[in-house]
Amino acid sequence: MRPNRNIKRPRSLRQPAALAIGVSAALISTTAIAQQAEDEEIELGTLEIEDTTADSNPYTQQGAPYKARISGDPRRVKPLAETPATITVVTETQLEESGATDLRDVLDNQPGVTVGTGENGNAFGDRYIIRGEEVRSDIFVDGLRDPGMTTRESFAV
Repeated sequence: MRPNRNIKRPRSLRQPAALAIGVSAALISTTAIAQQAEDEEIELGTLEIEDTTADSNPYTQQGAPYKARISGDPRRVKPLAETPATITVVTETQLEESGATDLRDVLDNQPGVTVGTGENGNAFGDRYIIRGEEVRSDIFVDGLRDPGMTTRESFAV
């Protein structure tokens, strides 16, 4: 007699039972490991942190990036506090944080400064008026005197 191949045999109960035992054993072992980790106390030594960052701008006071103590102009050798003149300093930090992209943006935020950039039929080009006095020969770019008598499209800082 030939065995009937169309008859479905019942699945063995051994496979699901083995799977259930394996999963429960894995869960129990992880719980035991977690309990062991909670029971152990680890004492860590103290950690001391000391701030030793260098001052990023040598012309400003430590911790006060908007307060300049010396000028970046090589012609001025004395500290700004000892200079017998009114000096307004715009620090590097102020320039970066203001987002100014040209000289006009920088000078618009300074008290007592008026900027005329060839506007309103001005035949003399760019003009700076500081505290009511027109500045014609006191403009220096990279240490060289700039006549300021030219009209520029943009004042790149």
